Amino acid sequence: MKSSDNTDLLLRFKHGEQSAVKQVFHDYYPLMCQNIFRIIQDKETAEDLAQNVFIRAWRKREQLAITTSLPGYLRKMAINEALYYLRRQSERRSILERQQPSVSAAPTTPLEEVMRNETASQIVATIQQLPPRCRTIFTLNREQGLSYREIAERLDIRPKTVENQIAKALRILRHSLQAA
Repeated sequence: MKSSDNTDLLLRFKHGEQSAVKQVFHDYYPLMCQNIFRIIQDKETAEDLAQNVFIRAWRKREQLAITTSLPGYLRKMAINEALYYLRRQSERRSILERQQPSVSAAPTTPLEEVMRNETASQIVATIQQLPPRCRTIFTLNREQGLSYREIAERLDIRPKTVENQIAKALRILRHSLQAA
């Protein structure tokens, strides 16, 4: 794409022109998914994170101060989103590791330990199988500690939608654990 075409596309995008929004998404979404995937090595998460980048770019479209090119700017946003995701995952693991001694301080038998590990594995597997939007909302709430309102603002949805998706995730988790 020529620089003048890129500038025109950016201006149309900033003004909220629907065809420009579609074109930006169509032209750059696959590239952003690839950039994110190189960092996190998970296709579904890469796709979710790329969508988050587009949502954030859309919300801030009028304030975008792009000094390079639109693809370069979106690529940088995608890389930052992936790095932020990795940082959050690392923090989550760190919190879980710090909490682990207090949980395992009670004497346990080998059978109890196996059952606890199987339950934890089942929970993780079930969360991974949630529909993408439901999984994202559940993760933002349970792993990152965001409130329903914060999630709604971040994803540009209603708090009631967040509440419904959390309830759906919990129903699925309960059903999965009861079936085991």
